[in-house]
Amino acid sequence: MGRRAPWQDIPDSAVVPDGVYHLAVEEIEESQSSEQTGGKLMYELEVRVIEPKAFVNLPLYNNFVIGSDDDPNADDPETWKASVGAKNLKRFFSAVQVEFVDDLAPMCVTAKDQEFLGLVTKSQETQGQYKGRERNNFNGWFKLGERAVGLLPTDQQPAGRRRGRPAAPLVEASVAVPAAPAAPRQPARVASPAPSAAVSRKPAAAPATVPCALCGVAIPREAFLAHADTCQGPQA
Repeated sequence: MGRRAPWQDIPDSAVVPDGVYHLAVEEIEESQSSEQTGGKLMYELEVRVIEPKAFVNLPLYNNFVIGSDDDPNADDPETWKASVGAKNLKRFFSAVQVEFVDDLAPMCVTAKDQEFLGLVTKSQETQGQYKGRERNNFNGWFKLGERAVGLLPTDQQPAGRRRGRPAAPLVEASVAVPAAPAAPRQPARVASPAPSAAVSRKPAAAPATVPCALCGVAIPREAFLAHADTCQGPQA
């Protein structure tokens, strides 16, 4: 029998799933956008994946477009200041820890082979000849150690967001849950005493009690609902 290949597990494209990737710079160089977009000054970046292991050596690309419609060559410093591409380029150089100097050429040379972390997401082209095609986008640039490397959940929620009691809202489930049962959301109050009518008039025959799961106190069954509405658990 010949060698078997896990075809169903092999991706159809080089587009990677959303996640934080450990990357190494292959090259960054000055370039221009296409004539259709105005031939604007930009910097082309190519990187290679180091981690996660499942995507090692895959190439990823990003263009930092600096020029504008009014100033394609970005000759005016104000164009740089207003450019989203320039802001992301600065974040990139900070992530790879390249010293900032006036001349970008040596900065690009120094960036080669430097490693960093990139938050990479994927999206679909919405127009043009590549409409519907998936592509990757960079949404964050970080130094090594500033983020944990790994894929994001499919619903884009932070890890641990769904922990806790099933009934708890998501905004609370994102908070670390203590070992003791979680207290209700209302401000802490001192529990009100049980109504006097609920106390048995026969001292020798104590009413049946129910232990409170929050404070641990045994509460007469008749008064348990009233106690549960106000109990906030053990008080400091």
